[in-house]
Amino acid sequence: MGGGGDPCHGRWISFGRFRCTHSSLTLDPDSFSIFSGNKLKSRPTKGKKPAAHFEADPFTTNALLWSKYMDNTVNQGKLSLRDNKIYIPSNGSYYIYTQASYHGKDCSKVGFDYLSHVVLHHFDEATPDRSLLSSQKTLCGGQSGNTSMPANSWRKSLFQGGIFELNKGDYIYTFTRGEDYLAREPGDTYIGLYAL
Repeated sequence: MGGGGDPCHGRWISFGRFRCTHSSLTLDPDSFSIFSGNKLKSRPTKGKKPAAHFEADPFTTNALLWSKYMDNTVNQGKLSLRDNKIYIPSNGSYYIYTQASYHGKDCSKVGFDYLSHVVLHHFDEATPDRSLLSSQKTLCGGQSGNTSMPANSWRKSLFQGGIFELNKGDYIYTFTRGEDYLAREPGDTYIGLYAL
């Protein structure tokens, strides 16, 4: 193990909610930078096109809450997460993508027949929100013969993406069926978008 017992292996690293220094791990919610020796590598976001990537909060198990404090979070160009919705800072074409991954033990005991994950667009109070992306999957159907999974276990993923015209002040948010079964490990359940 490099770094002679140093938990950072000779580097100062800050990511997501935590900062690893030569001797400890501390909370640092607003930065992401890497020090390697005497050099600083930073990821400035000022002046970049709007882009965001948020993952499911792993500590919330009965709802899908997006977190801006995960390792894989990207948040630049004034895109922001407000009340679990992504605020659009400027007019333009955006590529939106999302994935919801689920897992459980016995699909026949879940209590509903299908999973769904929908991306919705809110643009003003007078107009009903509209569905931009929608995906469904039968819960028990089509289970592969994956021998690495325990008997009666199941796992499903719903991925979707598309290009949409959005305006400043719009919001993007999700509605998900089967939230209690969401997989919340890094890379399992996420939403993102970027300006084209």
